[in-house]
Amino acid sequence: MKDRLIGDVIAHSGKKGHPRIFLDKERFERIKNSDDPIYIAGVKHVMTRADGYLEKPLLHYEIPDGIRLLDVSRATLDRSLSLGMAYRLTGEEKYAERLWRELENAAGYSDWNPYHHLDVGEMVNAFGIGFDWIYDYLTEEQKSVLIRAIQEKGFMATMDDYLDRERRRSYRWYQDTPGDNWKFVCNGGATVALLAICDEDDVDMPLLEQVFEYAFEDTYRAVRTMYHPDGSYIEGFIYWNYASDYLGHYVWALKSALGTDYGLCDYEPVRTSAYYVKRLCSNTFRAFNFGDASESLMAVPVLSWMGRYFNDP
Repeated sequence: MKDRLIGDVIAHSGKKGHPRIFLDKERFERIKNSDDPIYIAGVKHVMTRADGYLEKPLLHYEIPDGIRLLDVSRATLDRSLSLGMAYRLTGEEKYAERLWRELENAAGYSDWNPYHHLDVGEMVNAFGIGFDWIYDYLTEEQKSVLIRAIQEKGFMATMDDYLDRERRRSYRWYQDTPGDNWKFVCNGGATVALLAICDEDDVDMPLLEQVFEYAFEDTYRAVRTMYHPDGSYIEGFIYWNYASDYLGHYVWALKSALGTDYGLCDYEPVRTSAYYVKRLCSNTFRAFNFGDASESLMAVPVLSWMGRYFNDP
């Protein structure tokens, strides 16, 4: 499959065709010009967030509990989504410029905390989306900065975990069987970034091919062992949401960039897990709590993605 990757990306999205992660130019235009009140409200919300980020200071490398950079990775992802969407919807360069500054800032960190690899997974996701959505704004030099960071701080650290190379780590997530939500976050985030940069001239293609192959095979197994045949899921509700959200990122990125997910999510228990989650919820819209999951609201965005993917509104 890895040998088809570039050919399939180019065939579906065109050589260096962007945007291709989640949304293409046509779908961005549909969102921008829609008269649907839900779309209008969504665009207003995105623009409010993006405008707020224009005034905020850049993020700092912080591991307040001695373990996690995760809050910084997630904040970078949120800024990438909001500023990148604002740029695609308005064409105003102030949003692309601020997103470039955010990504340049994070690219300058000493690392993305591979000790707690979840942090790397969220950060490479942020970089993949940002690289793709402001691609036509970036100079070749700026693209090289982001590609280098993705490969060195993202993919090389990911390969260390795939190959179980010696280093300090909080959790051997790749080796764990059947594993947990980390498999979807770490593999999915890496694949989003990989699909964004894979047809650039200065990428380390053998490295990308290895990451793609390991990520796909591990996620394929995880889908079929963590979502049980009756639709139940191995972790509590909040982790079903986190895992399924990143599975959605993974599959949506594959289908938008390649036109196929190679059968990754062609598995009925993923669809029926949405009904399992519904039945875990009470009439107060709180989920039954087990494992180390917390009580949480039921209405989550990933249900909309599942409805679209499985044609089950």
